[in-house]
Amino acid sequence: MPPAVIIPTYNESDNIANLISQILALPIDARVIVVDDNSPDGTGDRVDEIARREARVLCVHRPGKLGLGTAHIAGMRRAIELDLDPILTMD
Repeated sequence: MPPAVIIPTYNESDNIANLISQILALPIDARVIVVDDNSPDGTGDRVDEIARREARVLCVHRPGKLGLGTAHIAGMRRAIELDLDPILTMD
């Protein structure tokens, strides 16, 4: 099973593409799960653009700023649904 890297985001549009590319460049077959809390700067849309080109990336869109802890939980739930293991989190 490939590992999951969970990245909670809020207003990270300027940084998210670089972070994702650095993770994907690692010598592991990781899946990147971005959990976005409806960022007004378009972070979720930017991740969706990346995900259209890169199958190892997906975005969980949440309806508002619901908090870091629940973002981690949402990402972990998605990773479990996808049978990914281990699950790594980033803050």
